[in-house]
Amino acid sequence: MSLIEEHLKELMIPFWLKLKDDENGGFYGYLSNDLKLTKEANKSLISQSRHLFTFSLWYEYFHFDDLKKAANHAYKFIKEAFYDYQYGGYFWEVTFDKKSALMFKNIYGHAFVIYGLSEYGRVFNDENAIDEAYQTFLLIEKYSYNKVCCYYEQFDREWNRENGSLTAMNGDNFPYTTNTLLHLLEAYTNLYRVKKEELLRKRILEMVNVFKNKLYNKKKGSFYLYFDENKRVVQKKGSYGHDIEACWLIDRTISTLNIDDKELDEIVLKVTESVYQNALTKKGLITELNGDDKFNKIWWVQVEAMVGFYNHYQKTNDKKYLKAVKSIYKFINKYLVDKRPGSEWFWGVDNQGNPLNQYGIVDKWKASYHNGRAYIELLKRGFKL
Repeated sequence: MSLIEEHLKELMIPFWLKLKDDENGGFYGYLSNDLKLTKEANKSLISQSRHLFTFSLWYEYFHFDDLKKAANHAYKFIKEAFYDYQYGGYFWEVTFDKKSALMFKNIYGHAFVIYGLSEYGRVFNDENAIDEAYQTFLLIEKYSYNKVCCYYEQFDREWNRENGSLTAMNGDNFPYTTNTLLHLLEAYTNLYRVKKEELLRKRILEMVNVFKNKLYNKKKGSFYLYFDENKRVVQKKGSYGHDIEACWLIDRTISTLNIDDKELDEIVLKVTESVYQNALTKKGLITELNGDDKFNKIWWVQVEAMVGFYNHYQKTNDKKYLKAVKSIYKFINKYLVDKRPGSEWFWGVDNQGNPLNQYGIVDKWKASYHNGRAYIELLKRGFKL
């Protein structure tokens, strides 16, 4: 058994299974950095839909019955607590006991609903879940899509447009973000694996072209982060984490749809190399370029870099990328994996390796998805230490 598989079986999976709320449904929403569980914390659409994806993915790999039960548990909770039976779509946040808390509609959140439902439907051969994912896609297309393929992101409960974006980092308020578009691409691609609809394929290809023709910053070898109302790019900082995540997710889309695009291949190569040259350190991957988190090392950035670099190693056979993966893995084990009983990973550490104690071990954004998916990806790809 590999060290990564051992880590999943002995730490990651048991940790997240223990957070299953058998009384109220879903999974508990907050565990502080001092390991105090708040059972009454609200539950976010992001965390619960990510759990749905991850437990489904884990079950496919390990076939543990508890993982199947957890996936079913997440699926049931999302349908019962988040779905808006009056206006359609899913609420952003609910209370611990399934009462509506934040009832607005956000496209980033709906992307993860599609991602979770499509994975659950694929793994368990559940046509109802697949149809629910596709209906969510159609709902996004109805209210959010515009002709330049920059999806409007924020709506009230009745699907009236609102200003701003919840996914603009550090409080920046732009109507369009690359982050949301990336996760729509991720979700639509996963849905396409089980639903080969022509409209879905068309939208995926449009998004790929936006990454190629609109988002790519040729000068910096990165992707722009934000758009303004006039569809102009706005670049105050860069995100190495999103750059490297985008690279392997775009490659996943290329493979899934059998896209032949040498220009796009070259962009992925250049962005990956730019991240390698500019963000990789002896202590993990830098999070941002010219951002507040430049020197902090965040958990999700590290694991997405592991997958991104290993993906590129498989394409190029350049061993420097394999060496980078192993270096990040060592950093994760030394600094991000929390050795205390009853914990999992820290949100992040500062440049000296000290935990960022202001963030929880579990919260609205930190769920089982990033590291849980990354380690399965590495196992499936044959990564060995």
